[in-house]
Amino acid sequence: MFFLLFRYFDKNIIKLIFGNILLGIFPVAGVYLFTKIVEIVTEHQSLDSFILYSFLLILSIVSGPVINDYMKIVLLHLNKNIKKNFVETLNTYYSQQDFLYLQSPKFQNKVSIIEGFDQEISGLYQTFFSIIRNLITLSGTLLLVLSLNIFIVLSVLIASILSIAVNRYIGKLQFEQTIELLNDTRMNDKLLSEMKFSKNQPQIYLNNSFKKLFKIWVVHYEKITSIKAQQLKKLSHFNISTEMIMTSSFIFICFFIWKSATFSAAKIVLILQSMNNFQSSISQLGDNYVELREFKNRTRYIEEFITHLKLESTDISSKKESLPEDTILEENIHTFSLQRLNYAFPNKEILKVEEPLTIKSGEIFTLQGANGEGKSTLLNCLTGIYDSNIQVSLNNNYLLDKETLKSFMQKKASVLHQWNIKMVGDFLHNLLSSHDSVLHSDFKLVNSFYQQFESDFSKILDLEFEDGIDLSGGQWQLLFLTRTLLKECDVYIFDEPSNHLDDQKIKMLIQDLNLLKQRGKIVFLISHDPRLKEITPHCYELRNKRIKLLTKSEVSVF
Repeated sequence: MFFLLFRYFDKNIIKLIFGNILLGIFPVAGVYLFTKIVEIVTEHQSLDSFILYSFLLILSIVSGPVINDYMKIVLLHLNKNIKKNFVETLNTYYSQQDFLYLQSPKFQNKVSIIEGFDQEISGLYQTFFSIIRNLITLSGTLLLVLSLNIFIVLSVLIASILSIAVNRYIGKLQFEQTIELLNDTRMNDKLLSEMKFSKNQPQIYLNNSFKKLFKIWVVHYEKITSIKAQQLKKLSHFNISTEMIMTSSFIFICFFIWKSATFSAAKIVLILQSMNNFQSSISQLGDNYVELREFKNRTRYIEEFITHLKLESTDISSKKESLPEDTILEENIHTFSLQRLNYAFPNKEILKVEEPLTIKSGEIFTLQGANGEGKSTLLNCLTGIYDSNIQVSLNNNYLLDKETLKSFMQKKASVLHQWNIKMVGDFLHNLLSSHDSVLHSDFKLVNSFYQQFESDFSKILDLEFEDGIDLSGGQWQLLFLTRTLLKECDVYIFDEPSNHLDDQKIKMLIQDLNLLKQRGKIVFLISHDPRLKEITPHCYELRNKRIKLLTKSEVSVF
């Protein structure tokens, strides 16, 4: 956990440490100065001393909020730097992976945990600063009261700890009360809603229904009131206990001071103010301890991720080198055939492809089907995201094994998934799968993308940054399509490419798909959008986990 603190250490942290040291000193200084002022007044000391200590007290009171506000600004810059550093770490990792790997469930689960950890790291720093501040307040207050009898010091500490424990227990009781009443309160709201509805209806039978509901509600509300009354009685007992602990401790300490013939108003003030400091700092240190335990569990994933980042990247690179480099991967692909597929989720029907589905270069193969039929599952099997027994052949000769199919998809195919990776970074980070220039392209969507965002290419796609921006659903889809089209390959696979696109962008998409067709590319299109039917000479439907070729009349209702 502390590995993360040192990893993101910068000059802002030094400022925050120094600022929190001051914030920890101010409560101690306030107690000391106020005690001195009381002592000066009661003992009729010089006016100069009174003015000096009063000025210092006012200065310490005013300085606290000012420094606290400045710390918030510094913390904002620290959060920004942590975010930026973390984005660079993630993008370094992203750039070493192919996009098919990034779409895998294993990676998605990992990233969903990791991508929010810049906030976790920031929270860890804030807890660290809080510990520094409270330890200084606690130790400084202890030094002040050590001038008193050690027995008094122990009494003050014990009274503070006991009152904190009782207050924590009161908080627990309040939480339990809320949970206990949750279902009853929901039922009460439901009954009130039904009563209101039935009362406003003219029909007699509904008004009779209102009377019945009213009787039920009265009984139910009495039950809720009874539970609340019992809880309030219990809470009042503990509140009285807390006050009794503090009051009796204070009276006992005052009695001890009086008996020891060292009575003074300044010491009474010192005890009162010290108890307040003790309560505040001990309570917050307890919260900090709980937060650190939670951080330890939550940050374990990010520590492993950063520690093994280089090793994992090297491991993946070595796996890529060990993939079979068949000559087929160096040839132009003119025929792509899905020979067979059996795949099923647990307790679900098997997705079957029993007859070969062949796509030739210069053809667009379209697969339609209702939601939940398995279109995206088929694509995930095809791209190797799901482990299945899929069989694919190329150029009517080569039957690919699983590893060679994955290698083929990485090198010779460009895939648009329905759920795509949104990288935190600028536009270029989100186009890493392509090595072609956005400036020179005859794809309509690519040029549209460049014209729309030319002036924003260096901006971060994250609103948490000062100059960051966010995109609409259609703009993200345009970016993903640009990413897919810019990769030069033999096979293009699109899963619902028309999502979030307006009619003008749909026309551009159709032109680009036809351009791929003219260039002799193999295009596999998964869509249920009727606007794309004009480019669909061969349309298949996935229904009841089986694939069938549609007739022209069936395509017309597509």
